[in-house]
Amino acid sequence: MNKDVAIIKERFMIEKNNITNYILLMKYDMKLPYCIEVQNHIEDLNFYITFKYNIIEKDRDTISLKEASTLYKLFIGKLDELNSIVTDINNELNKVEDAIFYDNSESTNIEESIYNIIYDKYSFLDLYEGNNKCSYTYEELFKYISTQLDYYQDRTLTFSDISGKKKEALIDYCITNIYKNDLVNINVIETFFTDMNIKIQANSRDNSLNVFRQGFILLLTTVDAVIFDLVRILLDNCFFDYIGDFSRKDDKIRVSEFKEYGNFQIFKDNEIRKRLKGKYIKDILGIFQKLEVDYINNNFTILIECINRRNIHIHNQGIVDKNYEEGINPYNLKEGDVAYITEKYFNKTCGLLECLIIELCNWICKKI
Repeated sequence: MNKDVAIIKERFMIEKNNITNYILLMKYDMKLPYCIEVQNHIEDLNFYITFKYNIIEKDRDTISLKEASTLYKLFIGKLDELNSIVTDINNELNKVEDAIFYDNSESTNIEESIYNIIYDKYSFLDLYEGNNKCSYTYEELFKYISTQLDYYQDRTLTFSDISGKKKEALIDYCITNIYKNDLVNINVIETFFTDMNIKIQANSRDNSLNVFRQGFILLLTTVDAVIFDLVRILLDNCFFDYIGDFSRKDDKIRVSEFKEYGNFQIFKDNEIRKRLKGKYIKDILGIFQKLEVDYINNNFTILIECINRRNIHIHNQGIVDKNYEEGINPYNLKEGDVAYITEKYFNKTCGLLECLIIELCNWICKKI
């Protein structure tokens, strides 16, 4: 095989493998979460806001695309409420942190404000008995908090050993840490659902982020560049044999122009550049069809269809237009339909184009 052709062929195979590996990576990375993982976040949401939703728990099965989309829409509907809670926590947290290191009259009011928030908004576990608030003293509240946090390190120090103002500040500080932990949980939930929305889009055939759509566009772009490189090699080696096939009827080579070039190679390069300027991949395949390249002849319809499909995905979000409908349309798609890039279609196209490049390389090597 010609060295230059072999280099281009190898470059294509590397790029094609990179694209297919990208697809495999994205399929793995964009896999929708497991049912049990989603259920855990739903339970966390129920702690903060009314988010009643049940999914069938299957230890290792992912949730369906439809169910994931429904969950995300529900979450978006509750996002304002969730962000309001985050704001409330931040506001109270700032008040407490400002008062921790100062013995001032505001300390008690601040503590009472947070104490009421615990009761009114969060209902922390055993702080409630039925529908009635428990009457907890500072000492009882502190003992409860100290069991939830690793803050109270010195076990020899009793609550009664701490002075009044410092006692209030210490309680405030412990409660602050509870709120900090809660705030982290809220952020984790929001991050989880945001991430899930990206995965929904990547898995949806209707979305531009669909991994097979992106891989398809990358693959066609690579093939486009490789075929033009191969044509340049063909014309560079067999200029007089094939330059006419890539020329329009009004393209002419004038002997009088020869003196404008320093040597024949510069002249030849310039003519090749002029003949290929303005041509598209469909034009090039049409020329090779006339040159009776067997693989292109046998697969011309399906090759042109995948190029047309690439074009409507780039220019029209994959929606069939009149040009596609009235052109080579073996799938009988109608204007307004969506020409989806499914996993099956991508794999079929990938094999088709790989064979195209291999066969075209072999044909060109025979000619040069």
